[in-house]
Amino acid sequence: MLARATKIVRGLVVYADNMRKNFERLGGLPFSGGVLVALAKRGVPRQTAYSWVQRSAMRAWKGEEFRSLLAADPDVIRVLSPTDLDACFDLAKTLKAVDAIFARVIGS
Repeated sequence: MLARATKIVRGLVVYADNMRKNFERLGGLPFSGGVLVALAKRGVPRQTAYSWVQRSAMRAWKGEEFRSLLAADPDVIRVLSPTDLDACFDLAKTLKAVDAIFARVIGS
């Protein structure tokens, strides 16, 4: 199984510009997991945190900006400061381990 995964990763073609456009088109939704984790780390029960994130995510799918929705949510802002919320949307932080992960998978 690992050999097959290694072969797929070695042959992977990445179109960074298209990835960036798709990511931006999603209006911040890919960061929803990080927001959920941040809320849970602050003591919000996971199911509660999920419902808070989900209500903003559902509106974001209809075209509203996800981060703005979260920043306007009284439940979320009671737990996460604007700085905390900014950290959840930090792409560099999200991708910081990607090289190590790929190195581990392909054995480089």
